[in-house]
Amino acid sequence: MGEREAPSTVIQVGDRSGVKSWAVVGAAALLGAGVAAGVGLYYHFRTDNSVIPPMSSSHIELKATPSILTAVRNLQRLQTTEVDVEKVVDVTDTQSKLWGLIDSKDNILLVAHGKAVVGIDLDKVKDDDISMDQSTGVARFRLPPPEVFSVSIDEDKTYVHKRETDTLATENKDLESRARKEASQAIEQAAHTPEVMTRAREQAETTLTNLATKLGAKKVQFEWR
Repeated sequence: MGEREAPSTVIQVGDRSGVKSWAVVGAAALLGAGVAAGVGLYYHFRTDNSVIPPMSSSHIELKATPSILTAVRNLQRLQTTEVDVEKVVDVTDTQSKLWGLIDSKDNILLVAHGKAVVGIDLDKVKDDDISMDQSTGVARFRLPPPEVFSVSIDEDKTYVHKRETDTLATENKDLESRARKEASQAIEQAAHTPEVMTRAREQAETTLTNLATKLGAKKVQFEWR
Protein backbone atom coordinates (compact mmCIF):
# COMPACT_ATOMS: atom_id res chain seq x y z
CA MET A 1 0.00 0.00 0.00
CA GLY A 2 1.27 3.46 -0.74
CA GLU A 3 2.06 5.84 2.07
CA ARG A 4 -0.84 7.99 3.02
CA GLU A 5 -0.25 11.66 3.26
CA ALA A 6 -0.39 13.06 6.79
CA PRO A 7 -3.43 15.23 7.23
CA SER A 8 -2.48 18.91 7.35
CA THR A 9 -3.56 21.07 10.23
CA VAL A 10 -6.03 23.66 9.09
CA ILE A 11 -6.77 26.74 11.22
CA GLN A 12 -9.78 28.71 10.11
CA VAL A 13 -9.54 32.41 10.69
CA GLY A 14 -12.73 34.43 10.73
CA ASP A 15 -13.32 37.29 8.35
CA ARG A 16 -12.21 40.60 10.13
CA SER A 17 -14.14 42.72 7.75
CA GLY A 18 -17.20 42.16 9.95
CA VAL A 19 -15.37 43.39 13.09
CA LYS A 20 -14.23 46.53 11.32
CA SER A 21 -17.76 47.19 10.20
CA TRP A 22 -19.06 46.99 13.78
CA ALA A 23 -16.29 49.34 14.98
CA VAL A 24 -17.23 51.90 12.33
CA VAL A 25 -20.86 51.61 13.30
CA GLY A 26 -20.02 52.11 17.00
CA ALA A 27 -17.86 55.15 16.35
CA ALA A 28 -20.56 56.67 14.18
CA ALA A 29 -23.11 56.05 16.91
CA LEU A 30 -20.95 57.79 19.55
CA LEU A 31 -20.32 60.71 17.22
CA GLY A 32 -24.01 60.99 16.48
CA ALA A 33 -24.84 60.93 20.18
CA GLY A 34 -22.34 63.73 20.86
CA VAL A 35 -23.74 65.87 18.06
CA ALA A 36 -27.26 65.23 19.27
CA ALA A 37 -26.31 66.22 22.81
CA GLY A 38 -24.68 69.41 21.58
CA VAL A 39 -27.68 70.31 19.45
CA GLY A 40 -29.95 69.54 22.38
CA LEU A 41 -28.00 71.87 24.70
CA TYR A 42 -28.00 74.60 22.06
CA TYR A 43 -31.76 74.46 21.61
CA HIS A 44 -32.23 74.21 25.39
CA PHE A 45 -30.42 77.50 25.99
CA ARG A 46 -32.06 79.05 22.94
CA THR A 47 -35.61 78.12 23.86
CA ASP A 48 -34.92 78.91 27.53
CA ASN A 49 -33.93 82.48 26.53
CA SER A 50 -30.58 81.96 28.21
CA VAL A 51 -27.14 82.96 27.04
CA ILE A 52 -24.88 80.12 26.02
CA PRO A 53 -22.16 79.93 28.69
CA PRO A 54 -18.62 80.75 27.54
CA MET A 55 -16.02 78.04 27.16
CA SER A 56 -13.98 79.60 29.97
CA SER A 57 -14.59 82.37 32.48
CA SER A 58 -13.24 83.87 35.68
CA HIS A 59 -14.86 85.47 38.69
CA ILE A 60 -13.21 87.81 41.16
CA GLU A 61 -14.64 87.58 44.64
CA LEU A 62 -13.98 90.28 47.22
CA LYS A 63 -14.40 88.98 50.74
CA ALA A 64 -15.25 91.61 53.31
CA THR A 65 -13.02 91.59 56.36
CA PRO A 66 -13.74 93.38 59.63
CA SER A 67 -12.28 96.86 60.09
CA ILE A 68 -10.14 97.44 63.14
CA LEU A 69 -10.68 100.77 64.89
CA THR A 70 -7.32 101.65 66.40
CA ALA A 71 -7.90 105.19 67.58
CA VAL A 72 -10.64 107.75 68.00
CA ARG A 73 -9.71 111.41 68.36
CA ASN A 74 -11.87 114.46 68.73
CA LEU A 75 -11.14 116.91 65.92
CA GLN A 76 -11.61 120.52 67.00
CA ARG A 77 -11.05 122.05 63.60
CA LEU A 78 -12.71 124.88 61.81
CA GLN A 79 -12.41 124.03 58.13
CA THR A 80 -12.67 127.26 56.20
CA THR A 81 -11.20 126.74 52.73
CA GLU A 82 -10.86 123.90 50.21
CA VAL A 83 -8.40 124.19 47.35
CA ASP A 84 -8.79 122.19 44.12
CA VAL A 85 -5.54 121.74 42.21
CA GLU A 86 -4.56 120.15 38.89
CA LYS A 87 -0.88 119.34 38.55
CA VAL A 88 1.09 117.81 35.68
CA VAL A 89 4.13 115.92 36.98
CA ASP A 90 6.96 114.92 34.63
CA VAL A 91 9.42 112.48 36.23
CA THR A 92 12.38 110.91 34.42
CA ASP A 93 14.71 108.19 35.67
CA THR A 94 18.00 108.50 33.76
CA GLN A 95 19.95 105.25 33.83
CA SER A 96 23.59 104.74 32.83
CA LYS A 97 24.28 101.61 30.78
CA LEU A 98 27.39 99.92 29.37
CA TRP A 99 29.79 101.47 31.85
CA GLY A 100 28.45 104.97 31.25
CA LEU A 101 28.62 104.88 27.47
CA ILE A 102 24.85 105.05 27.00
CA ASP A 103 22.19 106.93 28.93
CA SER A 104 18.70 105.47 28.80
CA LYS A 105 15.54 106.95 30.27
CA ASP A 106 12.33 105.82 31.89
CA ASN A 107 9.79 108.65 31.85
CA ILE A 108 6.28 109.13 33.20
CA LEU A 109 3.88 112.03 32.71
CA LEU A 110 1.19 112.09 35.39
CA VAL A 111 -1.86 114.36 35.36
CA ALA A 112 -2.94 114.66 38.98
CA HIS A 113 -6.11 116.13 40.43
CA GLY A 114 -6.40 116.72 44.14
CA LYS A 115 -7.55 118.99 46.91
CA ALA A 116 -6.32 120.47 50.16
CA VAL A 117 -8.40 121.45 53.17
CA VAL A 118 -7.31 124.55 55.11
CA GLY A 119 -8.63 125.79 58.42
CA ILE A 120 -8.06 126.75 62.05
CA ASP A 121 -7.09 124.22 64.69
CA LEU A 122 -9.34 125.24 67.58
CA ASP A 123 -7.53 122.85 69.88
CA LYS A 124 -4.70 125.42 69.93
CA VAL A 125 -7.05 128.15 71.19
CA LYS A 126 -6.62 128.68 74.96
CA ASP A 127 -9.22 129.92 77.41
CA ASP A 128 -7.74 133.42 77.62
CA ASP A 129 -7.71 133.67 73.79
CA ILE A 130 -11.47 134.30 73.82
CA SER A 131 -13.05 137.09 75.85
CA MET A 132 -16.30 139.00 75.99
CA ASP A 133 -16.78 142.50 77.45
CA GLN A 134 -20.31 142.51 78.79
CA SER A 135 -20.40 146.31 79.13
CA THR A 136 -19.40 147.12 75.58
CA GLY A 137 -20.53 143.90 73.92
CA VAL A 138 -17.11 143.44 72.25
CA ALA A 139 -15.92 139.87 71.70
CA ARG A 140 -12.22 139.25 71.13
CA PHE A 141 -10.58 136.23 69.51
CA ARG A 142 -6.87 135.43 69.39
CA LEU A 143 -6.42 132.68 66.83
CA PRO A 144 -3.54 130.53 65.57
CA PRO A 145 -2.57 130.87 61.90
CA PRO A 146 -4.42 128.77 59.33
CA GLU A 147 -2.90 125.43 58.43
CA VAL A 148 -3.36 122.68 55.90
CA PHE A 149 -5.36 119.88 57.47
CA SER A 150 -5.25 117.32 54.66
CA VAL A 151 -4.11 116.73 51.11
CA SER A 152 -5.71 114.07 48.93
CA ILE A 153 -5.43 112.81 45.36
CA ASP A 154 -8.62 112.28 43.36
CA GLU A 155 -8.05 108.77 42.00
CA ASP A 156 -10.95 109.02 39.55
CA LYS A 157 -9.44 112.05 37.81
CA THR A 158 -5.72 111.27 38.18
CA TYR A 159 -4.16 109.31 35.33
CA VAL A 160 -0.88 108.50 33.60
CA HIS A 161 -0.87 110.51 30.39
CA LYS A 162 2.34 109.01 28.99
CA ARG A 163 4.90 106.37 29.95
CA GLU A 164 8.03 105.95 27.83
CA THR A 165 10.84 103.50 28.57
CA ASP A 166 13.90 103.32 26.33
CA THR A 167 14.95 99.96 24.90
CA LEU A 168 17.94 99.59 27.20
CA ALA A 169 16.23 101.13 30.22
CA THR A 170 14.68 99.19 33.08
CA GLU A 171 11.13 100.15 33.98
CA ASN A 172 11.18 101.75 37.39
CA LYS A 173 8.22 100.35 39.34
CA ASP A 174 8.43 103.17 41.89
CA LEU A 175 8.30 105.96 39.31
CA GLU A 176 4.51 106.41 39.44
CA SER A 177 4.58 106.48 43.24
CA ARG A 178 7.27 109.13 43.08
CA ALA A 179 5.14 111.17 40.66
CA ARG A 180 2.11 110.92 42.98
CA LYS A 181 4.23 112.04 45.92
CA GLU A 182 5.44 115.04 43.95
CA ALA A 183 1.82 115.85 43.05
CA SER A 184 0.77 115.74 46.72
CA GLN A 185 3.60 118.06 47.68
CA ALA A 186 2.65 120.46 44.87
CA ILE A 187 -0.99 120.52 46.03
CA GLU A 188 0.12 121.26 49.60
CA GLN A 189 2.39 124.07 48.40
CA ALA A 190 -0.51 125.55 46.43
CA ALA A 191 -2.57 125.58 49.63
CA HIS A 192 0.17 127.48 51.48
CA THR A 193 0.10 130.46 49.15
CA PRO A 194 -0.67 133.86 50.74
CA GLU A 195 -3.93 134.15 48.78
CA VAL A 196 -5.28 130.88 50.20
CA MET A 197 -4.18 131.67 53.76
CA THR A 198 -5.76 135.13 53.59
CA ARG A 199 -9.01 133.64 52.39
CA ALA A 200 -8.91 131.05 55.17
CA ARG A 201 -8.51 133.80 57.80
CA GLU A 202 -11.34 135.83 56.29
CA GLN A 203 -13.66 132.84 56.24
CA ALA A 204 -12.78 132.00 59.85
CA GLU A 205 -13.53 135.56 60.91
CA THR A 206 -16.89 135.45 59.12
CA THR A 207 -17.88 132.18 60.73
CA LEU A 208 -16.86 133.20 64.26
CA THR A 209 -18.44 136.65 63.88
CA ASN A 210 -21.78 135.08 63.00
CA LEU A 211 -21.48 132.75 65.99
CA ALA A 212 -20.51 135.51 68.42
CA THR A 213 -23.30 137.79 67.16
CA LYS A 214 -25.88 135.08 67.83
CA LEU A 215 -24.51 134.84 71.35
CA GLY A 216 -25.05 138.57 71.96
CA ALA A 217 -21.83 140.21 70.81
CA LYS A 218 -22.21 143.67 69.25
CA LYS A 219 -18.71 143.79 67.85
CA VAL A 220 -16.06 141.15 67.19
CA GLN A 221 -12.32 141.78 67.06
CA PHE A 222 -9.66 139.33 65.85
CA GLU A 223 -5.97 138.95 66.56
CA TRP A 224 -3.82 136.46 64.68
CA ARG A 225 -0.70 134.97 66.15
